[in-house]
Amino acid sequence: MRKFTEAQSRLEKIFGLAVELCAVAGMLVAQPSLRITSPPDGTTVHPGESLTVTVEASPPGAFRVVFVAGFEPIGFGKEETDKPPDKFTLQIPSSIRPDKYTVTAGGSVEPNHIISANPIHILVERIDYPVSMIVYPLVADFTMDEKRFLQVTGLYADRTSADLTQSSRIKYVSTAPSVATVQAQGIVTPVAPGTGTITITYGDLKLEVPVKVNP
Repeated sequence: MRKFTEAQSRLEKIFGLAVELCAVAGMLVAQPSLRITSPPDGTTVHPGESLTVTVEASPPGAFRVVFVAGFEPIGFGKEETDKPPDKFTLQIPSSIRPDKYTVTAGGSVEPNHIISANPIHILVERIDYPVSMIVYPLVADFTMDEKRFLQVTGLYADRTSADLTQSSRIKYVSTAPSVATVQAQGIVTPVAPGTGTITITYGDLKLEVPVKVNP
């Protein structure tokens, strides 16, 4: 009889623990959340275009306010509908620099409490390609305790220009990574004294910047 009672007691404890875990799981599931369902991360858009961003709220109707915003200079989106799923229009400025920009969504379930969605990134690129490029500086001559920042400008057939330094289409390659390395943002970092070349390509266009790292 005692063994039966002990077994029953253990079962009751296990059952109670299971109920508590289920309750906690239910609370976690019930936490309001936001998710950007479109466009996909890494979508390419062009200056002057508008972009529709769709946000899904869970559970539906949990949020008092939902908003979408892109990092400067994009700003806040205009709400298209207040019915789920929420849709917003982001206007991409005509003069925006080709680069990767972050877009996020947020909402409030109560005053002064904002819940954010995981951000996505959009790639802003001009629809046309430059006919030529220029780079500054023409020569990267520096010492071991310095860095060099390359700035690449694209010149277009319509006589306009654009800063292409951080464009997703531009590629930087160091011919002597043991002397100097180069990042995707055009940042040249010295490694050891010596000489080399930074090659910059954008489509069929190509530039070369001589590099000299002094002791």
